Amino acid sequence: MFEGEVSPELQETKVVLSREEIEARMTHVQESMGLVDKKTAENWKNIPGAQREKLDEVFNDVYAGKVGLTEARSQFPQDGNIDLIFESVKRSRALDFEQQKLQKEYRECIVEDVTRCAKNLSSRVNFEAFIEEFDDSRYFFHTLGELFELRRIELSIVTGAISGDSIQHLDYLKQSLVAYESNWSQDNFLRKEASPDFEFSKEYGRNVTARRQELATVVDVTLFNFDTFVKWDRFYRGDTAKSLGVERLLEGLGHIFNWGELHGAPEGFETIDFDPRLLDAAEKSVSSKIQYYALQGVLPQTPEQQAAFVANVLDFNPLDIWSGIHTVGFDEKEDQELLITEEEVLAELRNSFPAYFLKRVESIVKKENTEGFKVFSKEGKRLEAAGCFRDITREGQLVSARIEWYSSVWAEVKTAQTEEEKKAREVRLDSTVEGINHEVGHAIHFVLTYDDLKTWHVASAKDREAVSWYAKYAKGQDHGMGAREGFAETVELFTHYPMVLAAISPNRFEYMRSLFEKYSQPAERARMHRRLARQMRQTARYWRSKGWTEDDAIRVHTKYERRGKNEQRN
Repeated sequence: MFEGEVSPELQETKVVLSREEIEARMTHVQESMGLVDKKTAENWKNIPGAQREKLDEVFNDVYAGKVGLTEARSQFPQDGNIDLIFESVKRSRALDFEQQKLQKEYRECIVEDVTRCAKNLSSRVNFEAFIEEFDDSRYFFHTLGELFELRRIELSIVTGAISGDSIQHLDYLKQSLVAYESNWSQDNFLRKEASPDFEFSKEYGRNVTARRQELATVVDVTLFNFDTFVKWDRFYRGDTAKSLGVERLLEGLGHIFNWGELHGAPEGFETIDFDPRLLDAAEKSVSSKIQYYALQGVLPQTPEQQAAFVANVLDFNPLDIWSGIHTVGFDEKEDQELLITEEEVLAELRNSFPAYFLKRVESIVKKENTEGFKVFSKEGKRLEAAGCFRDITREGQLVSARIEWYSSVWAEVKTAQTEEEKKAREVRLDSTVEGINHEVGHAIHFVLTYDDLKTWHVASAKDREAVSWYAKYAKGQDHGMGAREGFAETVELFTHYPMVLAAISPNRFEYMRSLFEKYSQPAERARMHRRLARQMRQTARYWRSKGWTEDDAIRVHTKYERRGKNEQRN
């Protein structure tokens, strides 16, 4: 601008007006400029052609700042028309100066308005509500984009870059903020009251990105663990619904953390990134979900979580479990001797297992194998299945179960028995106890946590030898069947022939001892230790009497169907 060309009032006085007043003044100035331009055009017609050309040159110098209006006027003779031209130009420049000042005030007013709206809106955003309601849908990602655009506006305010925006762009920002407020209010993502002390975050770009990527890694690892658990679920329980809900939720949050990479980073995302409060809410939600599902046994547990989990699941009276199991069908028959009574079945189970393992087993039923379950021996002979585990699950949880036992529990009554007949009875009784213990092994599938299953697979990987011919047979039929039956066979060996299991697979023996200890109450744990010591002493004496080494015992154990050629359980 040119000194001395406008009034001192316009040069020295700052206009402090409301937005409406500024708009009215700007309208008035624009109208005045129009009148001046019209008057100038009329006066210009009265200037001769030669003088017009000279006036054009002089005014170009004036506009270029080379000369002032007073000096420019001195280059022309006294002439009323020329005086009117110079007065019009002087008035036009004064109005232009006033318009620029008003525009500056107007921009500052809009900047303040946008800043006030952005601060009010940002302070009211309920990121926790957004995260809790979030689903992996296009609508929520649209809202996520709006949150990012608010973040972009905040950065321009913090850096002062917003002051250089055009009035049109500032108006666009204001309209956007109004639209965001309307959308988020409908979705209940806004708190009612703004925080009076709220300040915009000064954390942008690299630091936020590093934290977001760390959260993405946490979610990726958690989802990998879920995938692993789902695979085990299929093997051992056949129902993956337990984990699907949280898996979908975490996948959605993972998409937030990987938003730029998955959906194409919006312009400036790498230098801005998300609001740290969004990451705070997401991290809180992820941690809460991981904590919850870890305590459900679906995810890895910290030592503290495991202690809390075990304390919770063992908070019951074992007598309530045992009294709730009904035995059916173990009845006396005419001319038949019952080899094991219902009371003895339960006594054997109490002596062998923590009550927790049977918390959903409602009954043990002696019945006929009406469904004709079969297995095949190593020699290809068709064998009747001796028992079956029946489960009812809902959302991955065992609701109830029963153990069906098909093999005979009776023997012909004889006043005198040969040693061979006595031995056959002992084998049948032994086989019944072993077989029922095997079926309980299937019930244990439903109480195993992620850590239990992982530790089991590590132990199994170290000792790959099948613990019995049946475990090897099952593995050859189907991988899932092999996993289930291999585990149940290991449970059976641990409860009946622990020394054989320790010889075949020290790792699986230690796993079972640790698992039983973990889920045993103090009295049950002491009983297990006594049982193990007694059984292993008896086995050691028997091996010595036979002159067997461990290898001999393993060979005899795995050689053939040890329950007799005509019976085998499923």
